[in-house]
Amino acid sequence: MIVGSHTKTHTLLPNETERRVRDEVAGSRQAIEKKLGVEVRHFTYPSGLFTNTSVSAVAATGYRFGYTGCTHRDPRHPLLTIPRAILWENSSLDGRKSFSGPVLGCQIRHAFDWVKGCRLQHADCGGN
Repeated sequence: MIVGSHTKTHTLLPNETERRVRDEVAGSRQAIEKKLGVEVRHFTYPSGLFTNTSVSAVAATGYRFGYTGCTHRDPRHPLLTIPRAILWENSSLDGRKSFSGPVLGCQIRHAFDWVKGCRLQHADCGGN
């Protein structure tokens, strides 16, 4: 099992000051490590959104891996911007509101990414 961090308060990091981003990222890791007594090396950006500031804070805090909902990576920190599929409640339902394996498969393979695109402009971190 992998234990990872996701910030202290699940705030959207692109909306926060640099100081708050550092506090959210570091504070979450410290709390989990203290409570569980294990090293936390994995971080997931809330809602999958990241900026140069948040990636830099994750790097400075000492995380080894970071997961995002964007399909591009920060060339300075590719292991801290690993794309992944973000699944929400009911996101794998078909038109009849029943679970759909094919819909889930399309989401895992990022088949719908061309429709949603990235919600942020990442010019500050080498993205699209």
